[in-house]
Amino acid sequence: MARKLARARVAGRLIGLGILSMLLTWLPWPVEAMAKVQEVIGTFDGQNYLIQAPAKDREPPPDGWPILLFFHGYNERGDDIGKLRYNNTPAGVYRDVADLHEHFVAITPQLKREARFWDPVWTRRLIREALKDWPVDWSKLSVTGLSIGGTGVWDFVRTFPGDVWSAAAFSGVAQETLVDPLSRPFTFDYKKPLLTVQQEQSQALAMVPFFQFHCRADWFIPFRAAARMAVALRRIGNRSARIVPVPDCGHGAWLRYLGRDRQDLPGRENVSIYDWLLVPD
Repeated sequence: MARKLARARVAGRLIGLGILSMLLTWLPWPVEAMAKVQEVIGTFDGQNYLIQAPAKDREPPPDGWPILLFFHGYNERGDDIGKLRYNNTPAGVYRDVADLHEHFVAITPQLKREARFWDPVWTRRLIREALKDWPVDWSKLSVTGLSIGGTGVWDFVRTFPGDVWSAAAFSGVAQETLVDPLSRPFTFDYKKPLLTVQQEQSQALAMVPFFQFHCRADWFIPFRAAARMAVALRRIGNRSARIVPVPDCGHGAWLRYLGRDRQDLPGRENVSIYDWLLVPD
C-alpha cells in the first residue's frame, strides 16, 4: 500500500512538472525576460493602453526615462490587449530587446474597433494622464507607428511638433493627404498642398528628426504619396527628414526594422531604429 501511494505521489509530481513545462512554453516571452520589465494595462476614456517600463530595481536617469509612444495598425484595434503584442511591434518585442527595455518607458494606446484613425489631441491627453506618476522625461518623447499608426505619427507630430524628440513613420502618411479616408486602399490628391501648418508649428516641425520607411511596391499607400511627405518636410526647413525606400515588400516596411529580427538602419552599423529614436541626428 505504501509503495502504491509513493508511486502515485511521484506520478502526480511528474504530471505537475509536465503541465508547468507546457505552460512555460506558451508564455509570449522567455521566462528569464519576465523580471526585466514592468507592465501595466489601463483604460482612459473607455480605451485600453499598455505601459511597459524597465524593471523596478533599475534606477531611472536624472531627468526620468525617455518615452516611446507607439501607434499600432488597423488589425490591432478593439478590446483584445493581446493584439498589441504582435511580435513585430515595440510592444511585442519590448521584453527581449535591450534597445527598448533598457532605455524607454513605452506606451501603446489601443484604438476602439470602430475608430479609423488616431486623434492626436485625445492621444496626448491619454499619455499625459497614463504616465503622470511615472519617472519619465517629457522632453524625450519619441513617436513611431505602422500603417494607420504611421498616419498617427504624422498627425501627432504635425499637431504637437514641440512635444516630439524624434519620430519614425512606417508605411503611413498624414491624414490630410487622403481624398477619402474611408476608402480601402487609400486614394490621394497629388496636387493638394501638404503640411499646412501655422508659422509657429512650421518652425517647430522643422526641428523634429524624422525617419520614414516605405515599401517601393506598397499597394495600400503608394510610395509616391510617402515621398511627397518627405519633400513637404524638407520644404518647411526640416533638414533631418529622410525616407528609406524598402525593396521587395508590399505594405509592411516595419517588418524589417521594428521586430526581433530587425535590421540596422541603412549605412549605420549596429544602429537600430530604437537606438536612433533615443539619440537622433
